[in-house]
Amino acid sequence: MRLFGIMLSKNEGDVIEHTLNHLRQMNCFEKIFFYDTGSKDNTFESAKKYADLLHNPQQTGLTFSDQLKFDLLYTNQEHFKEGDWFAIIDSDEFYVDNPLDIIRLAEAEKATCIKSLSAQFYITEQDKDIRYNNNISPELQRSHYLINWGEVRLMKHIPAYLHNEKDCKSSSSPLQMASKNLLLKHYQYRSPEQIQLRINTRLENHKLSNNWGHIHYTNWEDYIVPSKLLHKYDESFKYGLPDNLNLYRVTNNPAYTHSGLNWLNKNGFLQEPYVKWLKRKPVNHFLYKLIFKLFPYKYY
Repeated sequence: MRLFGIMLSKNEGDVIEHTLNHLRQMNCFEKIFFYDTGSKDNTFESAKKYADLLHNPQQTGLTFSDQLKFDLLYTNQEHFKEGDWFAIIDSDEFYVDNPLDIIRLAEAEKATCIKSLSAQFYITEQDKDIRYNNNISPELQRSHYLINWGEVRLMKHIPAYLHNEKDCKSSSSPLQMASKNLLLKHYQYRSPEQIQLRINTRLENHKLSNNWGHIHYTNWEDYIVPSKLLHKYDESFKYGLPDNLNLYRVTNNPAYTHSGLNWLNKNGFLQEPYVKWLKRKPVNHFLYKLIFKLFPYKYY
């Protein structure tokens, strides 16, 4: 059993070497196929330093989409044989679990895909005025997170079947899901400059790909999340939301989207008081939030 990876990257120069160093230390990949989709920073130059890990890093002018990952993966299919596995890798993610260990468990139950759980780290009011250091891994600089998303990231190579973007997010995929998930740390929000560049890059891409309709904020400050709404990382992970929150008092923010809360509920991580809140009619949510906005005697 061998593991291959596919990574598409754009304007991730502040984090790409930290990610690739991490993957090199994991020592679990046969090859990673790396494509730069039009960076204006040093992302591609940094990637070329990792010839032992990345197979022939390339630049492409193709417009990013989820399907593009699979299209480019299969341009390398001469390397694959039955029994191999693929990993979809993001430039700003770090494995908590060793993928090979999770794959072995999946193989034992004849599963053909593995879902990730993403501990997504956010900038809080405690971080916004602290200068981010590109020379230090984000793992040592950002400490507040919420596990509020996940999708299929590991898939078994099946010669008669071409994997596609639906395998990552659709429940109608023909693949057999493993019972054990892969835990990741995701650092998509690292510094004010990086967040603003991320927003601008995705909005520009959306005009061509229609891939980023969920980008609702255009200013980096809109991505600051109050630390009280998140867990503090202490070498272990907590699931669900922090206790004793009044969700009617929580203002809109990227950590508490409706899709994220629904994902928590669907995967059994949302505590019972919050499940009841989620099931109430949207009009009730609106009215309560309006009342608390007009008469704010306590923030949470």
